[in-house]
Amino acid sequence: MVDPQSAYEELSQDALAIDFVQFPVQTLEYRAGDCDDLAILYNALLEAVGVETAFVTTPGHIYAAFNLDMWPADAERTFGSLENLIVEDDAVWVPVEITALREGFIGAWEIGARQWRQYSSTDEAHIHLTRQAWQVYPAVASPGDGTMLSTLPDRDRLLSRYSQSLETFINRSIYTREQQLLARIRSSADARPINALGVLYARHGLLDRAAEQFQRIATGSASARVNLGNIAYTQTDYRTALEHFERALSMEADNTVALLGTAMARHQLQDYDAAAGAYTRLASLDDELAGRYGYLARGVELDTGRASGHGSTTHVVWDE
Repeated sequence: MVDPQSAYEELSQDALAIDFVQFPVQTLEYRAGDCDDLAILYNALLEAVGVETAFVTTPGHIYAAFNLDMWPADAERTFGSLENLIVEDDAVWVPVEITALREGFIGAWEIGARQWRQYSSTDEAHIHLTRQAWQVYPAVASPGDGTMLSTLPDRDRLLSRYSQSLETFINRSIYTREQQLLARIRSSADARPINALGVLYARHGLLDRAAEQFQRIATGSASARVNLGNIAYTQTDYRTALEHFERALSMEADNTVALLGTAMARHQLQDYDAAAGAYTRLASLDDELAGRYGYLARGVELDTGRASGHGSTTHVVWDE
């Protein structure tokens, strides 16, 4: 609902104008807001659970985006292309048109991506990181006594809608590639398409199905063994992950993804010297990959997932 007193479309064109912006709790209570109000609400909800967000501005409009916390190359492998994503300084963002309330998440994503492509081609689209904005205008508490909303969304209905949306997205994303790999598996004794199918499932969060494929070939495939280690790592079972990575290295001593996994697992187990040792060997074999995970060389504990662009403590690299 456009604010009749201070429409963003009009005020955004005037550098001296002062806009009225609702607090997130006000937007929830009013059940309505302008594009800026909805963008602030969306980003506040995500930031509250640790997801980094940004605001996307186009002529007369503002909407939201969130950080996938993926390297661009990994995002391209996962989604098939970067067409519907925003890539800025090696960070990958999902644009979401938050005013498309009846379109569902996938529709809102597609609309946001289309707007970004349209206006970024003429340098009229810009992305503003929320956490950088907080350095200028620190976050403030909502007014009032801090009590919760009187009426919260129905949890079961919300989860049902979410699950349906996620399932639709995954099925649409993997179907073509999945059928291609299944055809190759049926017509060949080669283990590589089995591993590739497992990676396809793993990249889309289908870890049980991924593990089933990796287990089929793990005795003779270092890549599958590495990927089983990755699954254990994402499930925070670092000792099991380390066992898989070390077994992969016994099969392929120069497997760089196994070396990375070993360093990451050792780091999580607070064996920092061993982590640094594995990292040093990785750097001697693949300086580019090592450069993404510079925190492993320091021999110290890291509190943040992504540290100044030097990699993530949570991301794994699937061995394809």
